[in-house]
Amino acid sequence: MFIAAKILALITQPLHWVIALLLLSVMMPARKMRTSRRLQGAALALLMLMGWTPFSDLVLRQIENQYAEVPASADLSGYAGVVILGGALAPGYVYEGHDQPLLNEAAERMTIAVSLMQRHPKLQVIFTGGEGLLFGSGP
Repeated sequence: MFIAAKILALITQPLHWVIALLLLSVMMPARKMRTSRRLQGAALALLMLMGWTPFSDLVLRQIENQYAEVPASADLSGYAGVVILGGALAPGYVYEGHDQPLLNEAAERMTIAVSLMQRHPKLQVIFTGGEGLLFGSGP
């Protein structure tokens, strides 16, 4: 299942689609110059859309608003546990001075989990994630 997830992630990356469109445009026969130019235009349009920060922020904000975080005063007595998404650790980096992993821009996933565990000690906490490389060596 892990390998299938990695292959699916590889296929769904927008930059890979840009590369595929450009490769297809280069491999077009000379008589299909118009189709080749259209593929190049589609690749450029996709690249520009991906690089336009307001578009990606708009998409992310809509997803974040659908799944807003739980307020501190929420009653969680009816819940058995909490799932904390991975991605908060900077991959491959360990602070040498203290032999501890470094947190990245998603560090709130770890810090909010600590506050939830303090406020609701009976909740089970599940951390997801791990090393995202297909042939990685870490956890």
